[in-house]
Amino acid sequence: MMVRGGSMKECIICYCGGYEFEIPHDIGEKYCKKIDLLINKKEFHAVVALWVKKGGGENFFIASRINFLIVFNVLIKAGVPYDRLVKPPPLQKKIDIVGRDYLMREEFLTVPSKPIDLVVSKENLFLFYSVIKESKLKFFLIYGTLLGAVREADFIEHDSDTDLGMYFSDRDKFLPFIFKLKEEGFDLVRYDSHLLSLMRLGEYIDVYFFEKKIIPSIGWYSGSLFIPSKFLNKLGVYLFHQKEFLVPDQYEKFFVFCYGENWRVPLKNKHAKKLFSMSSFFLRMLPFSLKMFLKRVFN
Repeated sequence: MMVRGGSMKECIICYCGGYEFEIPHDIGEKYCKKIDLLINKKEFHAVVALWVKKGGGENFFIASRINFLIVFNVLIKAGVPYDRLVKPPPLQKKIDIVGRDYLMREEFLTVPSKPIDLVVSKENLFLFYSVIKESKLKFFLIYGTLLGAVREADFIEHDSDTDLGMYFSDRDKFLPFIFKLKEEGFDLVRYDSHLLSLMRLGEYIDVYFFEKKIIPSIGWYSGSLFIPSKFLNKLGVYLFHQKEFLVPDQYEKFFVFCYGENWRVPLKNKHAKKLFSMSSFFLRMLPFSLKMFLKRVFN
């Protein structure tokens, strides 16, 4: 999400309840306005709407790490073109993975994003396949990658990443292979309990870890994502780019569940349905300022 053409033009500095990131030197004093989504939401929307209407040359720099995605989504919904949004550079941080130090490059991964590179994504999937095959751990195609494999016999051109799934019970067995994947050129760029992302040559793989909880007979959960039991209790095999991959059972019915009856029709930014926890549901019902205050307190 870096501005093309080298040096930045005038920037509107966007943040949410305070800076979590220092403004880069190459912006300097060129910015034309600072707007705080939390303090003055009306002004924020007014500035964005005016910019979109007049089609000016300003870029929007998001000077927030904690609330980056919130600011990003507001700007996108307001119609700001993706290539006019500027995010903070990756954050280097040391984390512990199975008792070993790992220098992680934390990226801000967003939807929408740039179109997927089909060649690199295929290389990445095959590299992942070869490394994990040694472990005898199960992983399966899921979401947009599975949809592309069935519908287009390739990755979906307007997709932004590769989606893979694993069972949460295999997560600890999988984690040591992150070091092996690093040797193959993959950087760990997102690391959560039920989702991690591995990037190579600008393209990344999302690995979702699914477990049964709440009422185990109902389905599988990966964070807030939900898949009914019948699709993941049993896995089938699908040939994709001349390799056999595991896939959810009854995958066509799975597509109907995720994308609706018209899943065969390509639609940009049509994402799988999500089932949120009750706490997330009630959080969405709170006033914006109170919601942001609670997020800052508990993050």
